[in-house]
Amino acid sequence: MTHRIDVQPDSRTVCVTHEGDVDLTDLESARARAVAMLTQHGYSRLLLDMRAMVGQPTVTEHHRFASTQPLYMPPHIAVAVLMSVHEFNTKRFSEDLSVRQGVLLKAFDDMEDARAWLARITN
Repeated sequence: MTHRIDVQPDSRTVCVTHEGDVDLTDLESARARAVAMLTQHGYSRLLLDMRAMVGQPTVTEHHRFASTQPLYMPPHIAVAVLMSVHEFNTKRFSEDLSVRQGVLLKAFDDMEDARAWLARITN
């Protein structure tokens, strides 16, 4: 697994890009680093690009990750998740799980839609 974290000052966004095989440990590690960057810069926009993932975490891993979101994700953070159009069911499942846990999250398959939502939903 590889993930890259970029800070985009012009849009006040932290972007995480996942590539290759991803498991629960990878997701948790990227989340911890992203939250640290968001806190350091005082930003409230997180863009997760998961379109280049080769494998998907299991349903159990998705559920476990989403159930811990409120413990690690500050409530003022808006999260836009980019997934391939082929992952529609996973996209909806992940979005529903996180929202039920109180996380402001929306899944997208288009980068511009994701950025526009983040700009609308946050300061």
